[in-house]
Amino acid sequence: MRMSITFNTTTPDFLNPTTLSITPRRVVIVGAGVVGVATGHALLGLGHDVRFVDVNPSTVCRLLNEGKRATVKMPSPDGDSIIFICVPTPSDETGFDLTMLTTAVSSVGHSIARGTGSHIVAIRSTVAPGTTDRLVAGLLRSELDQSTAQVVVASTPEFLREASAAHDAVCPTITVIGSRSAYAREELRELFAPLGGEMRIFPDTTSSELVKIVHNCFNATKISFFNEMYKIAEVFGISGDAIGEVVVRSAEASTNPDYGTRGGYPFGGHCLPKDLDGLIGFAASAGVATPLLEAVRTVNESFTTVEAHA
Repeated sequence: MRMSITFNTTTPDFLNPTTLSITPRRVVIVGAGVVGVATGHALLGLGHDVRFVDVNPSTVCRLLNEGKRATVKMPSPDGDSIIFICVPTPSDETGFDLTMLTTAVSSVGHSIARGTGSHIVAIRSTVAPGTTDRLVAGLLRSELDQSTAQVVVASTPEFLREASAAHDAVCPTITVIGSRSAYAREELRELFAPLGGEMRIFPDTTSSELVKIVHNCFNATKISFFNEMYKIAEVFGISGDAIGEVVVRSAEASTNPDYGTRGGYPFGGHCLPKDLDGLIGFAASAGVATPLLEAVRTVNESFTTVEAHA
């Protein structure tokens, strides 16, 4: 689904490059969709030299009309640059379709090979863990085989909400960076730090890639959980929304960000297993399917078995 973003042309004071100690960097955004435009706008607001690249001529024309630098072809950079890949990576039950990503990375590598300098190629698109270090790095190496240009790869997943991408890019809650290159980690840290928010940096790209996917799957699971509770509340003729509003404030899983995040340890004790079994049983007797709750029990029992044989 294509979305249009309207940006406030007035740069907030805390993003005014004249009030911040910022070294302007040459930034290239490959893929001028929602993520690419929002990312580019945020970096433009910090005073960086940003150019957009998109294969869609109408997108490029719109950006040019807005006063931004844009082109349909990847320029050959002379000097150092940070290149963000922000192309779509649609998925189905077999995984992520990396066709557009592969094309974009190959184009970037071909362009870098004709230029000079040191470059960071950062994958902002959502990809399977291991994609950046294996696929992206491999494609770039093959393109730069005879080049004097230097390139390192990184993963900088985005956490932008579709309805507020522009705001989220300028005021991020968290920024995640992953790279095996200390140079890339430091350059990207300095690039994003003025935007504020919490920052987590990994010494590899696989961790940051997985963070993004787990982030979205956690959100999807929470929505599905409360939809399942909504169906159970309907049996009593009460408001499932009202139940949810209380639970997100009463449950430690909501109020304590560290609760339950220690992997490999099943829940136990008296209350959690007892109430889980009780609600599954009650719902079944009322004719309400609870596949998510049943999956919770199955996963927990699988770890209990592992612990028992450890």
